[in-house]
Order: sequence, then C-alpha cells, then structure tokens
Amino acid sequence: RVGGEILVNVRADGTVVVEGKQLTLEELQEKLAGVVKVFKDQPIRLRGDGNVIYQKMVLIIDACRKAGVWNISFATQRPEQAAAPQP
Repeated sequence: RVGGEILVNVRADGTVVVEGKQLTLEELQEKLAGVVKVFKDQPIRLRGDGNVIYQKMVLIIDACRKAGVWNISFATQRPEQAAAPQP
C-alpha cells in the first residue's frame, strides 16, 4: 500500500465496501488499524453514494479516526451538466 490510498465505498443503503468486500464499521476499524500499524500515514479516500445518509458518513469517519487514520479525503464528482440545446 505504500503510496496508494485505500478506497472506502459507501453505498446508498450505508453498506461499506473495501477492496470488493462488504465490512461492518467494526471490521472497517480493525482493518484500518492493522494497516496503520504498518503505514502510519496511510491515505483513505471515502466515496459515498449521493443518497447515503450523512450520519452514516460521520460514523465511518469516526471508525477511521479510532483506527488511527488521519489522512482522509473525499472522492467528488461534478454534477452532470444538461446538454445545451442545439440550434
């Protein structure tokens, strides 16, 4: 993982998926704590569905912090622009 970030995906229903595996908050915290023991500056990128409840994201950030992760960023995407009408 040196130089690479861990992508934490959050589905609309609040399900957490890391590296293709569904995890509970406790499992996420354990996994990240193990990584941080080896790579203390491990970057984490959170990518949430637009419909995920904000409180779920707060709980995930809390799990990251409890695991010792401080390098957290958020994946963003520009809203799709409506196509301009053609003359």
